[in-house]
Amino acid sequence: MFSDGVPETRLGKDSALDSCPVCLAANVQSRNRGDGETRTTTKPGQGLSLDFSFAGQHSKNATNPEQMRINDCMGVHGEMCYLLLHNHATERLDGACRQSKAPPIAWLKKSLTKNVKDDAKDRHVFMDQGGESHRSKAIRDLFEKEFGYEMRVTGTGAHHQNGLVERANQTMDKAIRAMLIGAGLPVKFWPYAFRHFLCVKNSALPRRDSAESAHQKLHGEKDNLGLLQTFGCRLWAKILAWQNRAKCIQDTKKGIFLGHRTNTLKNVVWCDPLTDGVKCSCHV
Repeated sequence: MFSDGVPETRLGKDSALDSCPVCLAANVQSRNRGDGETRTTTKPGQGLSLDFSFAGQHSKNATNPEQMRINDCMGVHGEMCYLLLHNHATERLDGACRQSKAPPIAWLKKSLTKNVKDDAKDRHVFMDQGGESHRSKAIRDLFEKEFGYEMRVTGTGAHHQNGLVERANQTMDKAIRAMLIGAGLPVKFWPYAFRHFLCVKNSALPRRDSAESAHQKLHGEKDNLGLLQTFGCRLWAKILAWQNRAKCIQDTKKGIFLGHRTNTLKNVVWCDPLTDGVKCSCHV
């Protein structure tokens, strides 16, 4: 068509490029994501989304500069990744920091027992094809046999099919990074930032199209965050072992606020800058 000596090729609707196997293999494109929505549930625990996210990867090769940089992502207690479980109906996020991506059977069973309503029908859970989730027989048996969930596995590279928890991962990563920078703390304290943000997210940060927080949707009342403090702020902790000393001697230590113990705002977790240790106190 455009030059002499070559066969004519039709272009347009019935182009040969649409049927040539070589051209098809070389030009496979990602499918349009569309406007699909997975939030179709009405009962707590009826629909869930599960996903793991790495903070870094551990390597025993301490002489490799790149591996040393990756190892800097390790938490205080060896945490290298975290797990998020998104409840579609209440939009509550449950999470746990992990030392590896080994299937967290005990944690999942405890969370499901606590948050799944007995009258929730048509239960289903979205997850990817990773070895720590769908390919784990223990995970499949827990959801399918013990709690009666239908496994809805996403396609390869189709992260948007599990968008509710994938977007939560992005929000969590940005929040952890911002909290550590604002507090001037090293990366090893990221698990405490993770747990602190989960508390704030579930109690005080509803989705943009919702007028109620996840806590209010689940329990029917607003949460009380009157004792909540800013992550990384200064605190003074009373040392009870010094209570019999002379009154003029200081009986407190200066520390850095890292959050609260699970399910209570009365016990404070803090870092002692003198020892670089993590402690828990009530009198602060």
